[in-house]
Amino acid sequence: YSDGTLSPSDLAKIFAKAGASIVSLTDHDTIKGVASMTAECAKLGVTNIAGVEISTFDKVEIHILGYNMNLSDKKFVNYMAELRKKRHERMLQILDKLHTNGINITYEEVKKYSTDSLSRFHIAQAMAKKGYGGGNVQDCLKNYLAYGAPCYVPHFVSEPEGAIEAIRSAGGIAVLAHPTRIDLSPNLRDDLIIRLKKNGLDGIEAEYRDNTDLVEFALKNNLLITPGGDFHTESSMPYLRPIGESLRKRLKI
Repeated sequence: YSDGTLSPSDLAKIFAKAGASIVSLTDHDTIKGVASMTAECAKLGVTNIAGVEISTFDKVEIHILGYNMNLSDKKFVNYMAELRKKRHERMLQILDKLHTNGINITYEEVKKYSTDSLSRFHIAQAMAKKGYGGGNVQDCLKNYLAYGAPCYVPHFVSEPEGAIEAIRSAGGIAVLAHPTRIDLSPNLRDDLIIRLKKNGLDGIEAEYRDNTDLVEFALKNNLLITPGGDFHTESSMPYLRPIGESLRKRLKI
């Protein structure tokens, strides 16, 4: 429902075929796909844990994963509604910047690429479709929409602590997504993790695709360890090896 190319139902079938027993759909800033993912997984004998990946900003982009929340929790519902509102406002600001730079992309054109949660990825898809960036989605992202690019607009959603609070208020587990991708030096990144732990962070995605550099750091700092493949398109298929296999070997479990 955010920036993936497959439906929750299709994802459930792929993960079941890959041999997964427990999965979690973590769309960006929306939980609309959780019900259909859970229903399809149940048919296939797979457990789907309610999940979300919340975009936050504190000098750099920081994504917070939420797992096993009570999706009816009033504080969490209100937080997600405000998040959607701010995300929509950001998309309009980006489109305004693109127009100022001579790139004519309409909101209606972008909406064709997402069921619910619009992002820069969808804008880049609309741009590539019209031939901008040589018709290449990644070039559109890099040259126009990424941090430091002429049409970039920072997130004006909550700081990571706000996302952590909303997740935990709903009885969920708050996890820092793909720490190795955060645009900070290793020392500053580690300081960030410790700061967030003091404010309720439960764990880190210490196994991100094939990267397990932060497993020992998580163990040392008493943080939960989660794995993730960051699945968006069929090109992510190589990361659907038995999830957590290398992590289990490393931890000897």
